[in-house]
Order: sequence, then structure tokens, then C-alpha cells
Amino acid sequence: MKVIIVGGVAGGATAAARIRRLDENAEIVIYEKGKYMAYGTCGLPYFIGGIVGANVGSASITGCENTGTLTADGTTTDQQLVIGGILGGTYTAASGTFENNVNRGNIVNKTAMTGGDLRISGVLGSTTQNVTIKNCKHYGSISINNISNGLKTTYAGGVLGYTSGGTILVTGCENHGSVNTSNTNISGELYLGGVAAFAQLAKQMKVENCISAADASFNVNLSQVSGGLRFGGVFGGTAKD
Repeated sequence: MKVIIVGGVAGGATAAARIRRLDENAEIVIYEKGKYMAYGTCGLPYFIGGIVGANVGSASITGCENTGTLTADGTTTDQQLVIGGILGGTYTAASGTFENNVNRGNIVNKTAMTGGDLRISGVLGSTTQNVTIKNCKHYGSISINNISNGLKTTYAGGVLGYTSGGTILVTGCENHGSVNTSNTNISGELYLGGVAAFAQLAKQMKVENCISAADASFNVNLSQVSGGLRFGGVFGGTAKD
């Protein structure tokens, strides 16, 4: 018997292994366009987005609107959870442009997290490269609940949650959604920005002509927060390393 499998990673490799167990003489061929035939996916981030969950490569999202509620619930260990009202996150992206997008849906995280970090935002949860966010608006609320002991860091922003590297421009954006937490224990740091929460190793980070007209309330176990709290009406914080 000869079997051809299109696509590797977890699904293709699992199918091939199952076929081999059923027929040790079968000829099995896997076609995979990527660099790696298979790899473990357990350490990859979870991406949740109102329009797009995750993007690899250059991205352009313009004139989109989300009105649905995004809810994350379950358990994670030593992983990232990235949630964005429009786009969850860009993953090894070359560049991204997000313009005239609106999120009206609420974002609720009830995930019990041990280790890892939470990146959450009304528009773009997380990015690692050059990004322009222009004339985007967020109206829904962000609720962070039931976070277990050991969550390293939380980044919560009205428009942008987290960025690392590249040149970032956030211009003409508005946040009208509240941020609320309850039953939260954080072992690392907490960053909150009405527009953008945190930038790390950014070549240039510019926030201009943006407004945040929203309330924020936190029920945090301060004895567990080892790295401190950083709050900003527009921008939460930045770091060089």
C-alpha cells in the first residue's frame, strides 16, 4: 500500500505514525512546503482574534469591524495567550498595517494560567515587527479573571497590548473600553496602557493623536507582584531589554 500525505507538522506526522502501526510495509510519503516536516506545537502561543487569530508574514487589515465577544477559558502552562479584538497577533511578520478597524465586542479571559504571559488588547494583541495602527477604535470592555499563581506578566492595552522590535506607529486611535481584573495573582509584572501597554526593544515607538476615555480597575494580589505595576492613561511602559 502507498499513501501520500499532504502537510506535515502535527497532523501529517500523526497520520503517518498511525498508518505505520496499521501496516509496517506501507510506503508513506509526506509533502510539506515548510522548512520543517514536523515540530512540537505545545510551546507555541495561543492566538485569538475577532477578525484574524494570527498572521505570519506581512499583514494588512483595513475597514473591519468585530461585534462578537471573545472568551478564552481553560488552563495553560508556560505559554503565551494573545487576544486581540481585531487581530490576535503577528507571528514572525515582516510588517503590518491596520487602518480604520473597529472592535465593539467584549474580551473576556478566564484562563487559569501557570507561567507564560497574557497579551490582550482591543485591536492588536501582540506584534514583533514593523507595524502601523491608524484610526482604529475599541469600544468593548476587557475583563481578566481567575488568573492562577505563576502568571509571569500581563500586558493589557486599549489598542495595542505588546510589541517587541521594529518600528511602531500608533496614530489617530481611540479607546473607549474599560479594563477590569478580579481574582488575579501575578508573579511578574503588570502593564496597562489606555492605548498601548508595553514596548520592548522597539527601534522607534510613536503614539500620536490618540485618546483613551475609559476606566480601569484592578483587584490584584500585590504581594505576588515581584516586578511592579506600570500604568499609563495612554502608554503603559517600555524596556530596552
